[in-house]
Amino acid sequence: MKIIALCLMCLLVGLGAGYGLKTTQVEVEAVEGAVKPDGKAPSASNGAAGAMQAGKGVVNLESLMNDLLKDYDLKSAKKAAADLSVEQLKTALDLLAKKPRSVERDGLRAVLFQAWAVKDMPAAWKAVLADTSDTRGMLAGSVAAVLARSNPKAALEMVQTLGMGGRRTGAIGAVMNEWSKKDVTAAIEHALAHPEVMANYAVSFNKELSSLAEQDPLKAAGLVLRFKDESKRGSMLSSLMEGWIERDPKAAFDWAIAQTNPKLRQEAVAAAVGAWSKSDPKAAMDYVATIPDGEVRQQSFKRAWGDWFKSDPVAATEHLSSIKDSKMLDDVRFYFSYYTEGFTSAERGQLLSRLTDPAFKTRVMDSMSDNLIRKGNYNEAIELLNELPDSISRDRNVCQLSAEWAKNDPAAVSQWLKALPDSSDKDLAVAGYARSLASSDPNAAIAEVMKIPDAKVRDGALNNVAAVWMRSDAKAATAWMATQPGISEADRKMIEMYSRMSGTISIGLPVMVGTRR
Repeated sequence: MKIIALCLMCLLVGLGAGYGLKTTQVEVEAVEGAVKPDGKAPSASNGAAGAMQAGKGVVNLESLMNDLLKDYDLKSAKKAAADLSVEQLKTALDLLAKKPRSVERDGLRAVLFQAWAVKDMPAAWKAVLADTSDTRGMLAGSVAAVLARSNPKAALEMVQTLGMGGRRTGAIGAVMNEWSKKDVTAAIEHALAHPEVMANYAVSFNKELSSLAEQDPLKAAGLVLRFKDESKRGSMLSSLMEGWIERDPKAAFDWAIAQTNPKLRQEAVAAAVGAWSKSDPKAAMDYVATIPDGEVRQQSFKRAWGDWFKSDPVAATEHLSSIKDSKMLDDVRFYFSYYTEGFTSAERGQLLSRLTDPAFKTRVMDSMSDNLIRKGNYNEAIELLNELPDSISRDRNVCQLSAEWAKNDPAAVSQWLKALPDSSDKDLAVAGYARSLASSDPNAAIAEVMKIPDAKVRDGALNNVAAVWMRSDAKAATAWMATQPGISEADRKMIEMYSRMSGTISIGLPVMVGTRR
């Protein structure tokens, strides 16, 4: 951002002399985030009114602060603060500084600083700079937001004096959010011209863009598409589409489909479908099936189905039986695993029972078992693996289960292996255990591998041990490989390449079953 070269003292003098600040109530996100959402606090409001004793011109600040903190309410706090003089505000802040830290106390401090800024901006800003608490960024945002209502660019220049770090980040967010309430188009134009502002995580235009879309949806949508950050653009599109779809779904879809940029068209249609799926998921899914563009249809399907699953997992799962597009189903199976992470085994089983295509059901269960392993839910993964038919992907997960589990609890895996009956599953589990063991004791890992009856599994397991060993002692591992007739030159090159590619044991070289038993 280009900053006008003014020293802080000159800036403060200019603020005091030139900015006619109105004594209005200020809405600032930094403060609103610290208060209760219902906005109802009759006891605090009545207590504060009593403490003010406005008719007698007497203010019991101690009682006032206690009443406002007792049942904190933003509206009551702002009304009380607006009636205080600068000296009373300073005294009230001193009183709050002595009270225990809390969300309510921090929110009330920000309100008092706002009221101070309305009456004397330079003094309030100077006090913010002198504040040593870890809420200085919040306070700076509260004060700067007052100036942002009349001169947002000057407010941004002011917060730049905070220097690098999170405090300035929060203050910039407060200024931009305040600016967008007054003129969202101008605020967005400024943000687009200054990427460092838009990169600020505290800056959001969702609410104001949605308000603009109520009057001029095409203008609001056009502004959204100018953002380069895909994540922010997607968030704003989703927010904008929720209201637009409700008011005029045909216009929203016509606009989305008309986008000539394939990437933007895909995002716009997906956002429209996602908004529609919240109110009528079945209709949204039926519409998705008619989209001619394959990539747009694919992305829209994932979005619509995912939103449907979040609200009604059973109905969304049953709908999959009507989908014949294998690519769509393959994408969904990964979402299925992700969305069911917080479900119980019984709940997952209930959903799986509604999948009528055996092949697809197997692929879903395979993805779910892989996800459970990565999350450390080993017993649940074992239960699921026991229900799956033999396959290469299942073999991989049995091996991976043992390797991941052994990283966290090798003793438990050792006992589990002893209890397993002689089978290909046990061979694969030993192979995974040895891969993990190789990081600390390669020779012990080799000894475990040599107990595996299946020669093909044993060869794959030895390759993994060698690859892990190469990372800790390449010379020793290379010397050992030279003594192994089963490790070919091609195997050695693959092992060396793999050892350089992966710095962890999370992914192993393939281990294939020879004769299944």
